[in-house]
Amino acid sequence: HPQAGEDSSPSIAAVVASMDWPEITKYRALVSAQAHREEIIQDLYKLVQDPQRGLVHSGLIREHLIAFRRATNQIPARIIFFRDGVSEGQFSQVLLHEV
Repeated sequence: HPQAGEDSSPSIAAVVASMDWPEITKYRALVSAQAHREEIIQDLYKLVQDPQRGLVHSGLIREHLIAFRRATNQIPARIIFFRDGVSEGQFSQVLLHEV
């Protein structure tokens, strides 16, 4: 987040995923700019309108899942979320939206 008192800089969200489980030596990172001081990662999951397919799933998590499948030729056996930067007052809201 921007420092206290700053009222115009965007917040930056980053999502990192291991691409070679169980070795966990190769990682892929995606970064997204968000509204000022936004706690919830807005681009984690999205529905977008495709002219040919209608509503389709998109977002940072989907991009990582597709990349993992291409790299390993399998789907992940488990997904583990580590989350930082959430105040106690917004923890339940972030939990509902992101997990």
